[in-house]
Amino acid sequence: MNKMFSTLMTMGLLMVGALFSNAQATAVITEKSGVYGASADVEVKDLSGYYFIGNTTDGFLEATEVTNDKGTKYTTVVGAEEPTGDLNKFLFKVEVATLGSVKKFQLRSKSTGNLVTLSTGKTAQADLDADGTGPGAAAVLSDGFDSDLLLINAFNLPENDKFVEGGVKFIPYHGGAKPCTQELKVGGSTDYEFSVEAANGGSSLALAAPAEMTKKAADLYTLNDNRNTLSFGVKDITSSLFGKSLKAFEVTVSTIQDEKGNYAPAGTYFATNYPEELAANKAITTLDEFQACDFIVVDPNTSLGTTDDRKAGKYMAFKEVAGADLVFGDTKGAEVAVKNAAFTVKTNMNQENGEGVYKFSISATFSFQPDADKTDHADATGVITSDKLDGAQTLTITKGAKASYIFLLSSGPVAKPINLLSKTGASVYNVLFLSGKTDVEKGKYLGVGITNSAFEFVAQGTAVTDLGTPQYQFVISAVDTEKNEITFTNRETKEAFTCVLDTTTTAGVYTIVSAKKAGAGTAADPAAAKAANLGTDGAYTFASFSMVGKTIQLIPATVDMCAGFSVRGTGIDQTFITFAKDENNADRLYVKAKYNASAMPSATVTQEDATDKESEAALFELVRSEKPVYVRSNYVYNLNDAVSTKTGGDTIAYYTYYIKYVNPDITGDQFYVKNNNLTLEAKATPDNSHAFILKENRDGSVSIIAAPTTGFMASTMKSVSYDDGTKKAIISAGAPYKNAAANDLKVFLVKEELGASLKATPAHVALEATTGGFISLSEKNEGIVAIKTAVSEDLTFWLDTADSKATLPAFYISKGISKVTKAADTDRLFMYYATDSATYYEKADTKNPYKWSNGDAKIIFKAATLANADTLVTTANGKTINVAVAADVNGTQAGLNNFRFQIFKADDAEDAYVVRNAGGKYLVSIANQLMLGDKKDALQLFVEEGQSPVDNEAVNASSISIGATNGAVIIKGAEGKTVTVSNVLGQTIASTVITSSEATISVPAGVVIVAVEGEAAVKAIVK
Repeated sequence: MNKMFSTLMTMGLLMVGALFSNAQATAVITEKSGVYGASADVEVKDLSGYYFIGNTTDGFLEATEVTNDKGTKYTTVVGAEEPTGDLNKFLFKVEVATLGSVKKFQLRSKSTGNLVTLSTGKTAQADLDADGTGPGAAAVLSDGFDSDLLLINAFNLPENDKFVEGGVKFIPYHGGAKPCTQELKVGGSTDYEFSVEAANGGSSLALAAPAEMTKKAADLYTLNDNRNTLSFGVKDITSSLFGKSLKAFEVTVSTIQDEKGNYAPAGTYFATNYPEELAANKAITTLDEFQACDFIVVDPNTSLGTTDDRKAGKYMAFKEVAGADLVFGDTKGAEVAVKNAAFTVKTNMNQENGEGVYKFSISATFSFQPDADKTDHADATGVITSDKLDGAQTLTITKGAKASYIFLLSSGPVAKPINLLSKTGASVYNVLFLSGKTDVEKGKYLGVGITNSAFEFVAQGTAVTDLGTPQYQFVISAVDTEKNEITFTNRETKEAFTCVLDTTTTAGVYTIVSAKKAGAGTAADPAAAKAANLGTDGAYTFASFSMVGKTIQLIPATVDMCAGFSVRGTGIDQTFITFAKDENNADRLYVKAKYNASAMPSATVTQEDATDKESEAALFELVRSEKPVYVRSNYVYNLNDAVSTKTGGDTIAYYTYYIKYVNPDITGDQFYVKNNNLTLEAKATPDNSHAFILKENRDGSVSIIAAPTTGFMASTMKSVSYDDGTKKAIISAGAPYKNAAANDLKVFLVKEELGASLKATPAHVALEATTGGFISLSEKNEGIVAIKTAVSEDLTFWLDTADSKATLPAFYISKGISKVTKAADTDRLFMYYATDSATYYEKADTKNPYKWSNGDAKIIFKAATLANADTLVTTANGKTINVAVAADVNGTQAGLNNFRFQIFKADDAEDAYVVRNAGGKYLVSIANQLMLGDKKDALQLFVEEGQSPVDNEAVNASSISIGATNGAVIIKGAEGKTVTVSNVLGQTIASTVITSSEATISVPAGVVIVAVEGEAAVKAIVK
């Protein structure tokens, strides 16, 4: 600076009292509206707050911070023409101090909080008096900073302990025996700079108090660290609408007009709720914007005082009212005038605790109802005061009261992150929006969706949201206790955002002060950083809404590691893949496929146009992985009141599934659906390219998702959907996290609609076709439909259960090898789908005895022995073999399912049954020849319980006779002998010693085997 520490003027010593003359009229500071008021005599002993120091002729002191060559920071001053910009730099607190035995005063800067020194902290150059006590008459306080001058931050007191209106001279104190011959000055040139020069009787400086200033909405945000919300507090008041997180909007005159031409008065309006598009605004400019908000207003009908107080307009209360309900014109009764929401906010920088203290008044007048029995309203000017009513400190507005600075502007009651952390594990929450637009986010829950192949945060209603699933759960993964920032990470997708929360008067309810996508604040590209902002000024939004300014509830969530993903059984899991608008919609489409065994160079399966007929639908088997896939996230927790991190501590898990096409005609490699394009590929062993995730949705639909290889990434998340153009199932990006519209076709996994099964108990039955004739055998043991003959036992079959406890049990259907077959015999002719034998015979250049003339494999009856429910013993290629479901190393061959058949109702409304092979195809009849085919062609049968080929004839074993009656067998002539009654599987029902010549043994209805000691066993059919 040009004149700083400039010209030294040598003068004689001046007495301290003479230095504080009132003669310099130029020191008077005239009032400057909005910045400072005229100075007046100020009692030193009564000094409080902060003051401007200077005069309107020469300029003002401005604090600045400097650093010496040792790195120590000091506060010094420079000069300026007028206080502008940050006014705190021009404000100084005058503190009285005792230095040695003398009372002095010192200056403390409001902007730095430190005492003012008179050097810049660079190189020591100052000369000392001869006695070494301070600067001599010829010395200059230069740009240096001498260690002996560390205490040059105090000044002599003015005479009579007053700062007078005419001005004073500030003499630096150096602790010596002689007063300093230099004085603090501002100006002396057009540069308006600060200097310490020899006392020359020039212009004096004066103190001026800051003026009371009106603060509009934009000013309040600047003073509140540019946060989008603010709140006000009053000492001793714990609950107040003004203590909530508020949005301040400025309304200017003649801006907002109702349909009748009435204007909203100018002023600052405080919104407790507002649409997200206004979150970054500092003003409201349209009626629509105004009516979309809720405001704090003076309640015209409620006084917290007495009836007389109400009549006088005293102690009127506050309430929240929707902007759309405020009346712009005259009001009566319970109506609330719009002017009751228009406030003026003022502050004075002279306050001890700075610019954070405010007083509120109504901008013009407020309207109130003096008499509860009359609807008439009166108008009054008023200010907000804090009064003790009924023993409680209360915030009210009163007509004609004197305004005082009672409000403290704060950043809001900030939520301390550690208070949200669990001490025992992860802190997982569902996030419920309590504010915002009803049709956008209010009343909905935070989740994750996909737009344009990018994850986004979305608000979803209870029809979609499943709070028990990780898609709608957020774990606290990091906190910054200094900035009070909390990072919430979605448990499923790992999308995260960092926010600052304000607490409210309700536990668990918070206001979001700021929010940004986690990690976005340090983006090298400013545009990218802005795009990642979750506020309204960034492109990264919450699907048409932002979180900033919203009130949310954090609800502790119940965590289930596998929630949201299908955990289906390990057994055979067969299903149709269908498309429908909702779970119960009868109009559904089925995925359809065609198997072409003769395709070159090998068989193929191709997807065809979807069908609305289940009988034409492709059946698929879901083959579950042995082990789940784990997705892990970090979380933080409270460990002894300190933040600790658990790496990978939060876990979700899901199984993957191969989707296998079910068709019993396929005997080699099975066909599995590819997860990149839904083609079907023949594979001996499927791999990752065939793996899918089954994600369950709240509406009963599923998302069949191509299993990711590197975690959930929006750009790679593809799932099955229906394409109206191709009429086929396709796989498309982003679909698993898109909200489906009401008319969209969603994916449902549907079990076959099968009727009730035939009771799973051993029996003898005749199977009569609804079109005429009975299931029978040809002379070559081929399955046919034949007319009933006198030899009825040829039409009667044994039924043995293969898996009686299954949801849809299977049976072995067999015939005795000869007419003398006993019930206990297991050597029979078993119904057999001869596809394996037909395939083997294709190798020989002979006519295939296992195929009908149309080329389909026959249903034949093959000699075998039922070893147990899971094994048949038969012959193949002239060798005796065991046949089971799967082959093993001991020589057991696969193919048992070709002997197993399910018998269930074609329609529960009818009595007829259909027969389906365990491989999925149905028994059909073409020209009375039995084979397997599609469901739509299934042969419908009446099942008639019949008698065994060896019936209840009176069997005479020597003198012993055995008969059957209802619920019992009767044994005659077996006195003293042991009788054992068994079922056809050899299980003992009863065993007893006969003690009379005629004994009755109670047994369940059905076929039983009766064995009398020393005699051949016989069959009996009990009614």
